[in-house]
This record gives sequence, C-alpha cells and structure tokens, in this order.
Amino acid sequence: AKNVMLSRQIKVKKEMISENATAQPQELDSNLFEMNKQLEAYSLNTSAPLSSPTWPTQYELEEGSAIISYYQTGQSLYLLLWSDDLETIRKIPLPDNFTKKVQALHELLQNPFGSDMSRFESLSYDIYKVVFQPIENEVQNLNKLLILTDQVTHLIPFEVLVTEKTDVSQFKDLHYLIKKYAISYAPSITSLNLLLKETDVNYSKAVALAPRFSGNTVECFVLDQGDCSRSGYGDLSWSKKEAGLVTEYFDGELLSDSLMRKDKLLKKLNNSLIIHFATHGSSNDQNPEFSKLLLGNPDSTSDFDHELFAFEVFHNQLNTELAVLGACETGKGTISAGDGLINMANSFFHSGARSVLFSRWLANDFSTYQIMSAFYDGLNQKLSKSEALRRAKLEYLANADELRSHPFYWSHLSLSGNHRAIYTNKSNYIYIILATLAILLAVYASKRKAQSIVS
Repeated sequence: AKNVMLSRQIKVKKEMISENATAQPQELDSNLFEMNKQLEAYSLNTSAPLSSPTWPTQYELEEGSAIISYYQTGQSLYLLLWSDDLETIRKIPLPDNFTKKVQALHELLQNPFGSDMSRFESLSYDIYKVVFQPIENEVQNLNKLLILTDQVTHLIPFEVLVTEKTDVSQFKDLHYLIKKYAISYAPSITSLNLLLKETDVNYSKAVALAPRFSGNTVECFVLDQGDCSRSGYGDLSWSKKEAGLVTEYFDGELLSDSLMRKDKLLKKLNNSLIIHFATHGSSNDQNPEFSKLLLGNPDSTSDFDHELFAFEVFHNQLNTELAVLGACETGKGTISAGDGLINMANSFFHSGARSVLFSRWLANDFSTYQIMSAFYDGLNQKLSKSEALRRAKLEYLANADELRSHPFYWSHLSLSGNHRAIYTNKSNYIYIILATLAILLAVYASKRKAQSIVS
C-alpha cells in the first residue's frame, strides 16, 4: 500500500514540476522539490533514504483529525489529504475566475456595512465547491482539520466557507464550515512536524500586554466606542479587560499603562507560557518585515520603543506555547514564492512560538474581546486550542445581532501551529498527584481484598 501511495505521489509531483517547466528548481516550493527527488530515488530502487517531509508520521494526529495541504501551480490545485487511516491526493482544475472570486470574498469579509449576503453566500459556496467538496466524503466523520494553504488560498478563512445554499436572512444562519469542524492552520508541513512534537521547555508564567493610548485617532466603524478597530493610536475600551483574561485563567502578569524598554520587554517575554498582545497593530504590504505592534504612544525620547516590528520578533528568541496577537492585521502579509505568507504571525513562529492566534484584517475591539473571553474559558477547560476557538466563535455568533454576525466581526481570528490543549506546569502537577493517589488507592484496595480472602 505504501508503494502505491508513493507512486501516486511521484506522478503528482512530476505533473506539478512539468507545469512549472520554465521555473528554476529554487523557485519551486522547497518541500515539493525535495520530496520529488526523494520519491524519484525510491522509485528507481536506489539506496537513497526516504524521509518524506510532506507526510507526517502517524503519531502526530489524534483520532478525528486530518491534515489538508494545498499546492497551487498554474491552473491546477493539488489537494493532499492525510488522516489516521487515509492518504490521498487530488488534482483539481481551477476555474478561470477562481482567483477573482477569492479576492472578491476577501473584500466582502472586510466590509461589514452594505454587504450583500446573497453575493457573499454565492462566492463562499463556489469556492467551497472547488477547495473542499472534492474531499468532503473522506472527512465527514472527522472533527478537526489542520489546513496548509498556498498562493491565493492564503486569503481564505476556511471557517466561513458555506457548505450549502439556504433561504436564510441573517449571516449567523448560514451553513459555515466552522459549524462542522475545528479548523487551524500551519506555515508548512515541515514546521507542523516540529510544532506538534512534545516539548520539554519549562515555561514561566504568561504575560499579557495592554498598553494605554492617550490619542483619539482610533478608527471606528460606527458611532459606538465598543465598535472601534485596533488601528491608529486611540485608547481601546476592551483591551485591558481582554489582557486580564490571561491573569484570570492562568498564572499571568499584566503589563499596562507604562512603556517598557523594548529590549527588556523581549527578554521578559521569552519562555512565557502565553504571550498576549491586546493593542493596535498594522501590516506593511510593501515591506512586511516592518509590520508592527504598538507598545504605547509615540514618544520622541523612546527611540521607537513604542513599536515592535516583525523583523525584531524574527531575530529574537520568544519561546512560547501560544502567542495571541490581538491587534489589527497580524496575519496579513505578502505572499512570497517558496516562503508562503510573510507577516507578523510567522515572525513569532521563527522566534520559537508553537502556536499563534492572529487577525487577518482590522480587529474590532469589542468582538475580539468577546471571542477571546470564551477562548480562554475553553483553554481553561483543557479543550484543544482549535476547539476552544471554534466554540468561542460559535458562542459569539449565536449571541450577535444582525450586523455583528457578519463574518468581519468573528472570522478575522485564526489559529496556526500546534492546535492542542495547554497544560500548565501547575495543572500537570495536579494530574500527577491525582494519578499517584489513584494508583495508591488501587494497591491498597487490592491488598485489603487479598487479606480478606486469606482470612
């Protein structure tokens, strides 16, 4: 069976490379090119070792989970599906207008006012038929999806894909994919292999940042302070409450009000269980390495200490189980051939984060707080990160009014990397103690039973 699977992979990789015949090998996705070489060696029955970076080993997936990886080349989309008992590859011809439809959906997702729900539903459903319907039967009994996107599919928050058209009047009632699956993402298969491995890092307590801003230049969508976005420099009504969730549910420290020197801040953040930013942020489309998170108001004496740039995160060590980037556009970036999406979120991966929660576009202050509140409650219940985020979004959606049920308000947040539950050192000790007590009680009961039989 393995030989058959490898043969199918070889065939697909040859097709993908032949469609890019004019490109240099280094311009192709490095994982795909390396995999093709290894599979070619295997098919020729050489002694070259086979260690495919594209198919994870079996222990890395829990029951009910699947990895779906997309590779786009020319007018074809290759879909690689791997689960506990299934490996399959599909080649999907892309409609001529596929990219335009994805871009149109992406624009609608960022505009909650005046959105035509029927147009949104139509676009979302058309995209669903291309990228997900071909493998729907294979995953219908699963509940967690780890998705790796490529090129234009980077723009798709799969949670909002509509699985069937219905006659409903509100956004909350549409048949979204998130109503069936907990969905998370990953930068690449190779990185996912590393991110899913158990870690022996002894994390320190969580750290949350909620800087205060004295300006009033915050951008708002309606005349209600609770509907402000986290862009500009205006004060945020809900950011401190949001950051306080970290200290409420975990042994965390809240940094607020005062501006800390950036070098000291980065040192403090290293090895934190959770790093949470509830602040303003912005992406830089021309130079994504200059995308930034704001640490406070601009000050001529601070020497840029009020701004944390993506390149600074990239070049520092910030080992953490979870980086929560509750700011605008932390997942927005530039798509680069071979490197994928370059943005603030990926800088945190390079710095040592095992998972990152980011925002795809402008983050609404109030809805972000509401979702984060339910998310941390789920983490506290030892749900997986992806399931905690799913439930938080569904809870928000169930209680939102007609305007705020628009996907702009809830689908901006996405999780990438390790999707599993967080177990703090404190909770681990509790479980160890309880397990030890259970074993001692069982031994004691066994001895008492043996004594009663003898007597």
